[in-house]
Amino acid sequence: MLDPEQNTTFHDNYLDTEYDLSKTLFIATANNIQNVHPALRDRMEMINIPGYLLEEKIEIGLRHLLPPRNARRTASPPRACSCRAK
Repeated sequence: MLDPEQNTTFHDNYLDTEYDLSKTLFIATANNIQNVHPALRDRMEMINIPGYLLEEKIEIGLRHLLPPRNARRTASPPRACSCRAK
């Protein structure tokens, strides 16, 4: 994250090229905001998006994960081909 008063470009050492990042939007995600360095947090605009409740996670698992697994177990065995060799 660049401070426009300090610098507006980024130097990529691998490509040995300067990039103008003055109009760049950085997007970051974090499961635990406490793990983000305080200096970086000071420069970020926080948007909190709540996750699923435990009850919702269980319901999703019951509806979408368990039925496909059970369907695979109860699928009928493959049938023998009724084709005749010529």
